[in-house]
Amino acid sequence: MTNQTDEILINVEESQNSRSFIKKSQKVEDKESKILFEEEFKVATKLISNIVDKVKKNSCEQEENEIQEDYFHQHNTIAILGPRGVGKTSFLLSLPDYINKKNKCLRKKIEWLPILDPTRLEQNEAFLVIVVANILKQIKEGQNRGGLSQQIRGKLEILSRDFTVLAPRQVQEEKWKDLLGDPTSFAYELLNQAHSGISLAHSFHDFLGECLTETHKKVFVQPIDDVDSAIDQGWPILETLRRYLATPYLITILSGDISLYQALVRKRQTENLKSLIELRKIIENEPTIRSQTIKIIDQVTRLTDQYLVKVIPPHLRVRLTPLSVQIMNAAERGEELIKLKYDSFPEKVFEGFSEVYAKFSQDLFNMPEPKNESNSIEVLQRRSWLPLPLLPSATRSMVKLIKVIQPWAKETETKKTDKEAAINAGKEGEVKLDNAP
Repeated sequence: MTNQTDEILINVEESQNSRSFIKKSQKVEDKESKILFEEEFKVATKLISNIVDKVKKNSCEQEENEIQEDYFHQHNTIAILGPRGVGKTSFLLSLPDYINKKNKCLRKKIEWLPILDPTRLEQNEAFLVIVVANILKQIKEGQNRGGLSQQIRGKLEILSRDFTVLAPRQVQEEKWKDLLGDPTSFAYELLNQAHSGISLAHSFHDFLGECLTETHKKVFVQPIDDVDSAIDQGWPILETLRRYLATPYLITILSGDISLYQALVRKRQTENLKSLIELRKIIENEPTIRSQTIKIIDQVTRLTDQYLVKVIPPHLRVRLTPLSVQIMNAAERGEELIKLKYDSFPEKVFEGFSEVYAKFSQDLFNMPEPKNESNSIEVLQRRSWLPLPLLPSATRSMVKLIKVIQPWAKETETKKTDKEAAINAGKEGEVKLDNAP
């Protein structure tokens, strides 16, 4: 029999939308049940802790033989990866609460920023400016007087001047057109802009350092959700991470599907090589075109992999396993992974998922009964002679299924009526299990 502390308790009514897995009222020593993705939370917490431990309070503490560029140009992007609907948004919402409860020492060293969702941003908004605005808002809310210190204002002024490099392309083109008539001004501006990107990265780094000094923290943590789904904003955000946000004072946490990130980067790299492909079509014969196209495809693949390795380092990637896969893996070990709780029932119901699912699949799909009635986990185990359990791949859809099978929880007269109605609806083809991610 599985110890209850090894089981995950799911409150069905509270789990229909993205929310934190961590109850703020729950005590740390309360070991009634595990939480979903607990192992992944431990990994993410360890990664954040390792990065924080490497942060120096200021650049004056660097060793004499250490190059400053190597110090501040660090890619500290933690990636929370998984398919659509696996629970990445809920993971981002839960991580601060998890660290607050499990590692109070680490919590004192980091300043959490509100989650940014690129799909909600306007297309012409510069992502770096949004991050800076997020930081300023956090600082103002954390200060009783609500204002910015003179030191922060000074760093912000320098940073604001460097924001000119983020101006839209058409604005910059008009600016250069106006300067073409004056060779001296053109040359001066050309020299002035030669290191504008590097200057912006440095000024942002210095701005973060001043803000952290005032907040008595070591790093800011900026969660960013669904970057891979932002078709228009995705690439500019990745480029912002690569160019300007690579500083030890900022940990960015991206969520998404690694295959979508690969598609996003691959599309851009293909566009970059498009002119080369077109040129070869003109000057080379047909047989050579095929061989050269294959080489270009290989180049795009290598460039894509190298880009993602740099922006999202492999050792900082955390992969979330869908709930349905976790349930079946636990069943293979003979363990019940989750207990269900339905608040809508007058009595408290804490029933194993396999028990409810066994009744549900038997009534609706005539699935064989478990050989041992007391061991309903058998219905979730993979067998060559038995179809795989009808469990949705997406965690979001899995929670919907748990809601659908509610009438098969422990019998009462009311639930018997609900179950009969559900069976009749199923026979009429009205019970639909959402398998879409």
